[in-house]
Amino acid sequence: MYVLMLKIIPSIDIYQGKIVSLAQGDFNQITYYEKNPIDFSLEVSETGFDRLQIIDLDGTKSKKVQNYQILSEIIKNSRLRIQFGGGVKTGEDIEKLYDIGVHQVIIGSLAVNNPKKLLSWLQKYGPEKIILGADVLNGLIRIDGWINQTEFKLHDYLTNYQWHGIKNVICTDIVHDGMSNGASVDFYKQLKKKFPDLRISARGGIRSLDELKALAKVGCYSVIIGRSIQEGILQLKELAAF
Repeated sequence: MYVLMLKIIPSIDIYQGKIVSLAQGDFNQITYYEKNPIDFSLEVSETGFDRLQIIDLDGTKSKKVQNYQILSEIIKNSRLRIQFGGGVKTGEDIEKLYDIGVHQVIIGSLAVNNPKKLLSWLQKYGPEKIILGADVLNGLIRIDGWINQTEFKLHDYLTNYQWHGIKNVICTDIVHDGMSNGASVDFYKQLKKKFPDLRISARGGIRSLDELKALAKVGCYSVIIGRSIQEGILQLKELAAF
């Protein structure tokens, strides 16, 4: 019963035109994969998924969206709904992303640095078009590709944005992200108890179907899986069947 309520969303991080993975967001611990982002997106679509997450690491690093061309090609050649993040800082950015067919935009650092702008976007586009990125280490929000620690506690941060209308949140447990060392099931269990009405997506370290079952049971809305797919720990076909 719980399993059917959990969305599984494959994810790719793009850097210098390639699919990559960073260990805990560290560009000094980067792994490059052979698959082309466009080819992989087609494989995701053909396997039966309807969503793909794309993170523009070039955009995260430069603080400006960079990979419009790859993104446009993926949208044009697949039927996937794309949720996109990385370097989204201006109204021009978000408008262009929606214009080329991005389904939802993930807002992370800007939610800390310029909350008024995010709130204006929420009012203009609605809460279904925006996902709040909440990347957390030791209970505190991190921004700028996880380089900079803020003073915002996760629960206070989510409480504030939920009050302002946010419904969708991707919460990344940085300790586990890019490590394929297992999901923080207890972390998400406590988070759902505190915020039962938020659609919380889990990200970081997922490596087994049993973990997916556990995350479904605690009430996660979706699970974002990247590195474990690229390294063959989890197969697209078995995830689609799940």
